[in-house]
Amino acid sequence: MVFNEEIPLDLEITLGAGESILDLADLNLESFALKMGAGAAYVDLSGALDKDLSVHIQGGVGELTVLLPLDTNINAEITGGLGEINTKGLDHDGEIFVSKYSGSGPVVNIIIEAGIGQLNLLVQ
Repeated sequence: MVFNEEIPLDLEITLGAGESILDLADLNLESFALKMGAGAAYVDLSGALDKDLSVHIQGGVGELTVLLPLDTNINAEITGGLGEINTKGLDHDGEIFVSKYSGSGPVVNIIIEAGIGQLNLLVQ
């Protein structure tokens, strides 16, 4: 499939086992949902945003890395999970993680139901 930045997308992806690389940085996403299986998943959401983005992720077993946009307001809630949570460019208070950026513009609202393994949230 070929997508472009012109058409707004509500994208829902379910992964099985193995390694997955999802480069979504240049898409015009309105919402993104991911159900992860077992293995490793790398999700690039670091593109510039024109409007708010809603993200919902159900973790699986393995490692999940999510790249997030720089100079964007980010609010993430992470619940559940057994394993390690690594972040770069985010402050946190309990289950709530927020970007260090506090300017105006679009907001990325993220809900993650963590699985078993490692979760990396990186602002790039």
